[in-house]
Amino acid sequence: MIKANLLYLIKKDKVLLIYKKKGHGKGLWNGIGGKIRENEDIRKSIIREAKEEVNIKVKSCEFVGKINFDDNTGLWEVYVFKSTEFEGKPEETEECMPEWFEIDKIPYDKMWPDDKYWLPLVFKNKKFRAFFKIRNMKILEYKINRV
Repeated sequence: MIKANLLYLIKKDKVLLIYKKKGHGKGLWNGIGGKIRENEDIRKSIIREAKEEVNIKVKSCEFVGKINFDDNTGLWEVYVFKSTEFEGKPEETEECMPEWFEIDKIPYDKMWPDDKYWLPLVFKNKKFRAFFKIRNMKILEYKINRV
């Protein structure tokens, strides 16, 4: 199983998304994140990813959900975080291009197909657990539980 993380930086009524220029999710908008290294603390991994991907220093983050994916690349366990406490201005890197979006204007049609089901829960401060089976960018089955 591949362990990964996602982070959504929130500033007032906006959220920072990244446009992936390469790697898993290339061509899609997503949260900051990536694979968790072996024996790496989950929170430290998201702080590392934010620094690597957009040069932001995360001061604190809140765990909001866990998603298990079964997709064309294998089984994933993804930990979802959000943060309103960070420093710096997001910068474009070799991997991605950051952009602030108003929360009510998120480009769900240019994101992973599951995002529209669970991402609104993040903005409503609802914690959740979810499962998605996805093949070729189509959801075959899913389940979301609020916790």
